[in-house]
Amino acid sequence: GSVAGSLFPMLVTGQLGGVVAGGSFGALSEVGGAMQEAEQIIDLLDEQGVLYEESEVYRRIVDAGGTHEEALAEAKRAARAAVPAYVGPIALVGDSVLNLLFRPMNLVAGKGLFRQIGTRLAVGAAEEGVQETLVGVASRHSINVGAGLSLDILEDSFPNFFWGAIGGGAVAAIGVGRGLGAQARAHDALLD
Repeated sequence: GSVAGSLFPMLVTGQLGGVVAGGSFGALSEVGGAMQEAEQIIDLLDEQGVLYEESEVYRRIVDAGGTHEEALAEAKRAARAAVPAYVGPIALVGDSVLNLLFRPMNLVAGKGLFRQIGTRLAVGAAEEGVQETLVGVASRHSINVGAGLSLDILEDSFPNFFWGAIGGGAVAAIGVGRGLGAQARAHDALLD
């Protein structure tokens, strides 16, 4: 998944419509991105001249007398059709589940301000990094199932984790900044 593609719409929608709207829009964005990736992978295999060898769906249609265009369209359709079943659940509930798993880290961080800030940044980065990795693996698996491919489902896992962690850390940093600002305003109000 694309960090900007999934995080930005979710943040904007979340601000406008709340957490449920933001999460739902983020999940739809992830599914849409995975469907687009499915088509791009099929096109890439076609351009490389290996789609017949790689895709059971494509091969079955060509062997039955179908044209290249028919087989290509069906391989893309089948790959896209499999995406929601595999990517959708991870994209929809993944953030909530990961939040529950990582939440205890926030509690054991200690009382120091810098420890709490560091922990919140680390948790935000870890949550989004793992989420993007899981979505990437599910996306590749769904393309394999749909188009009858045998892609390495772990390919791009490190970049997915890295960019997810960057995005998650950035969002956590914004949250920390807002929290510190609110704390400073509350402190100033008490002094006035």
